[in-house]
Amino acid sequence: KVEVTESAVMDFPDAVSPILQEIRDAGVRILLDDFGTGTSSLARLVDFPIHGLKIDRLFVQQMDRLPRFGAVVETVARLGAHLGLGVVAEGVETPEQCRAMARIGCEFLQGYALSRPLPPAKVAALLAMSSPPWVDALGPAEKPAPRTARPE
Repeated sequence: KVEVTESAVMDFPDAVSPILQEIRDAGVRILLDDFGTGTSSLARLVDFPIHGLKIDRLFVQQMDRLPRFGAVVETVARLGAHLGLGVVAEGVETPEQCRAMARIGCEFLQGYALSRPLPPAKVAALLAMSSPPWVDALGPAEKPAPRTARPE
């Protein structure tokens, strides 16, 4: 998987797009990182050969305090879903943020609420658990079905 920042893509779209297509054609998954913090162009977004969007942690961190940030997160999650893209929420650090992401349909989370960075051996052990620690953060009504898919 390769993560490319929004600003790198939007600053040089004509040069970057063919390179991204070559990378995608080679079977590498591409995510647009820091989405919403740069000079996004929705017209260009639909043309880029990417698999997913990453919602910048700035929006996730502020959504509890500022409803407008929550609206941005929800809108980006829905936009990604409608475009057939996976959406990753960065900076998810609390159980409340986990539940909020589940409510708005953001399938993929990244942040300390799930785990601190781990060496590969500990990642395998964590994933092998029948009930990983972050499942409790979602609450009983929002526990997801087991998934093996990656963001498209």
